[in-house]
Amino acid sequence: QYSVDNGASILNASFGGPFDDFAERDMMRYAFDNGVVVVKSAGNSNSDIGYSPDNEDFVLSVAAVRNNDQKAAYSNFGDWVKISAPGGNRGVGLRSTYPDDSYNSIWGTSMSGPVAAGIAGLVKSVHPDWTAAQVMMHLVDTADNINVVNPLYAGQLGNKGRVNAFRAVAEPFASMPEFEIAKISIQDLLHNGNGDQRINIGETADILLRLRNRWSDAENVSIELTSDDPFVTIEQPSAFFASIPGVSSKNNFAENITDMFTIAIDSTAFPHNLKFQLNITADGGFSGTLEFQMALEARLLFVDDDDGVRNVENYYFDVLDSLGMPYDVWDYATQGRTGSLLR
Repeated sequence: QYSVDNGASILNASFGGPFDDFAERDMMRYAFDNGVVVVKSAGNSNSDIGYSPDNEDFVLSVAAVRNNDQKAAYSNFGDWVKISAPGGNRGVGLRSTYPDDSYNSIWGTSMSGPVAAGIAGLVKSVHPDWTAAQVMMHLVDTADNINVVNPLYAGQLGNKGRVNAFRAVAEPFASMPEFEIAKISIQDLLHNGNGDQRINIGETADILLRLRNRWSDAENVSIELTSDDPFVTIEQPSAFFASIPGVSSKNNFAENITDMFTIAIDSTAFPHNLKFQLNITADGGFSGTLEFQMALEARLLFVDDDDGVRNVENYYFDVLDSLGMPYDVWDYATQGRTGSLLR
């Protein structure tokens, strides 16, 4: 807090461990909200598990690569890592200042983090008016793709790859929004449904959707709902948002409360998973598609009660999808205990 309150622009955190530290997360959120780019070493356990604050959207988590851009053997990795930077090899590290007015060769993500932090400082010096979010996003989006030399870790050593100082300083800001579906709710009472908040054969229902923006702010966001399912008629397919803030804001989501989608299910339908697409456009030339599915008269409830770290539910989802089995999901982490809340 002292460094933030006294004008720091970049914070490098070469510390942490294999556990969630929410006090540290809150401290880093305070820094970010006050204009400070937070750079965090990803860790040296050769693990894909991301803990808080490393896996927070507002933290620039940094993995380590060798001088040939291959993943350093010790470095953590995963889709939560934002960028990678040189961190040295075991026994052959990066030259660094050391206690007693000396220098030493040190390896680890504790070294790759400061490399990225230094480049963030260069960007901030060139663009002193940029926010912490802009500096972080620009660093990530001007990185070099290194998937070719890391086929087993494609997309897990940064959103784009290894930091590139020249591109970060020379190129203009061009980051785009990144949307994900955070929550889907069904409202069927307004259309004389049975009120069970599920999709049933022969019913008409509204879809309330929460859309989260994890990256650059979005303006004039238009959404179109489509489906190729022959038993689905989309009666109200459109939603519009004047703006959806990105990682720069804690409130980086929007709900289509005034523009709920309306779908009608044919009376001759049978129980199965309904597949939908969201086609999204926004200012700046952004366009993207999100896919999701909802169960029509689910025959199974999947209760996801894992710890949120070792997520294995996709294995079961793939099996159920391959069988064509319609299922609902109850996420203990976000919905709490089932109990009487089940319908």
